[in-house]
Amino acid sequence: MDYRILNQSTFDAAASAIKKAGYAGYFVHSDMLRGLQIKVSPFSAEALISAHVDALQRLTGFVPLWMPTFALDFPKSKIFDLENTPSEMGHISEYFRKNIAQWRSPIPMHSCCGTGNMPSIANEQPLDPWSTQGIFGQLAQLNFGILFYGAGIEAVSFIHFLEKQCMCPYRYEKIFEGQYVAEGKNPKQVQVSHIVRPAAYDVGYDWQKIMRDLDEKNLVQHLGDTRTRLLLLDTKGTIDFWTKQLENDPFYLVDENTKEWALPLFHKLGRPFNISDFEKS
Repeated sequence: MDYRILNQSTFDAAASAIKKAGYAGYFVHSDMLRGLQIKVSPFSAEALISAHVDALQRLTGFVPLWMPTFALDFPKSKIFDLENTPSEMGHISEYFRKNIAQWRSPIPMHSCCGTGNMPSIANEQPLDPWSTQGIFGQLAQLNFGILFYGAGIEAVSFIHFLEKQCMCPYRYEKIFEGQYVAEGKNPKQVQVSHIVRPAAYDVGYDWQKIMRDLDEKNLVQHLGDTRTRLLLLDTKGTIDFWTKQLENDPFYLVDENTKEWALPLFHKLGRPFNISDFEKS
């Protein structure tokens, strides 16, 4: 299989900027439709996906890459098979999991996979993807940047890490139970913590404001062109900035529609939400 990058100048400029940024690795959110323009010969869907993954590795200089391999169906399926449960995060994520990644984290719902050394993850019950000892809690510690390859800022899953750490009042903890299977061993029961919204309400984010503020603080680099979307986010800088904003206004991230229902309820309760406010035990 051979491939050619049609917007090679975009690739070269982005690769130079990424090298200059000097991160030890990258957490990648991907969407092949807005990635680099690539022509594959002979063509097949798998060859095209493989070409995008190879280009992504070249783009980042073959440093460790981590990707989300979320299996958000876990609350319904009640089972997570580390080796066989597919990623629900797109073609690149699933191809990377099956063919490139050297490890996958054992967190049902919010597992990630990657190359290089697997980060140490606390094996406590309930398992918590948003703890400081989880994947997202270690990104800044390990000097990882967040790269959006075709994906937009809306894909930034570590936003939930900040919501958990800053105790944003419009989400509350809920424990999900199910089975975990690894290395052909017998299934074992696990509990997984997640921060959820009330089922009857939507939580939306003010992405225009969020991106505008990131731009103003020089926390995001735009490396793509009119066709290709490539964004590089400063992980530590964004964590510091969002933490400060959330300390001043715990509703900083959400849009006006969310504030319309969440703020009155928050003021009525006089505290952040908890599961007993919305769900019967």
